[in-house]
Amino acid sequence: FLSPVVSFPPLLFGGRRGIMAGASQPHLRQELLPWLGTAGQARLASSHALGVGCGALGGVLVEWLARAGVGQLTLVDRDVVEPGTLHRQVLFASEDASRGVPKAEAAARRVRDIAPQARVQACVEHLGPDNAADLARGAQVLVDGLDNMETRLVLNDLSVRDGVPYVHAAAVAMQARCMPVLPGG
Repeated sequence: FLSPVVSFPPLLFGGRRGIMAGASQPHLRQELLPWLGTAGQARLASSHALGVGCGALGGVLVEWLARAGVGQLTLVDRDVVEPGTLHRQVLFASEDASRGVPKAEAAARRVRDIAPQARVQACVEHLGPDNAADLARGAQVLVDGLDNMETRLVLNDLSVRDGVPYVHAAAVAMQARCMPVLPGG
């Protein structure tokens, strides 16, 4: 039996003296985590992630990166928002679909609403062998929300060649997979 009443330590929520009282910092609760702290949050704020694929899975990944406090996001997607996919693509609105807004642009606009402190670049193009290095320049992690194997292989090659961590994710129907690629690790 769990009581419906939950009590929190007064240090966290104790009026004016509590840590959370009057907090205006968006990541204060994350900073309270002993394995992250203020130094870890500062590292996130100075980090750069390349997110490739901004649809269903990619949109969730991009949103989480923004909410976590990643300071710079480069978003790459060649597709436009369509009405038939809105039920599973959380970053987009009906208006995006009716206007045929490119996913990278719509995602960047939403990320700026979520995390105005983040630097966001939308790239409406296909990531391939000829432009991958340019799009990933400066990124410290490559995040895959893709729906095709060819582009995943390009990201993997880039990761191994340049030693940049790559987080591969995939979802089909009710199954999902995630695999980090840590070159040299």
